[in-house]
Amino acid sequence: MALTRRIFIAAGGLVILGGAAFGGSAIWCARGRDAAALPLDRLDVALGDIREPGRIARAWRAAAGGDETAAELLRRPAILEAMVPDCPETRRGLIRAGVRAEFAAGDTVVADRLIVARSEALIAALRWRGA
Repeated sequence: MALTRRIFIAAGGLVILGGAAFGGSAIWCARGRDAAALPLDRLDVALGDIREPGRIARAWRAAAGGDETAAELLRRPAILEAMVPDCPETRRGLIRAGVRAEFAAGDTVVADRLIVARSEALIAALRWRGA
């Protein structure tokens, strides 16, 4: 009887510790910062999801200057909000959701014969550093 009770107490303690560890990591990932003070490298998580980011970046940069690109970023609250979480997977998910919403709303651009969401083109233009 005493051994069974100890096993239950130990198992309960492990469950509590596991929950505390999971909850702590979830809180850490969900905490945010002011988007205006965040570095643009937080958008790099989206480059892997963008098909041919170099091609898109060159087309966007040729059509719009640097000032227009910066102004466009400020008109995209979804991108700014996606930059806030510390967790890269959370940022990636927010950017993906924003891109899907833009496609559904028809907010797309043609960049070198590729139809992409405006946010994808903007992220590629801001973050792609290839040759």
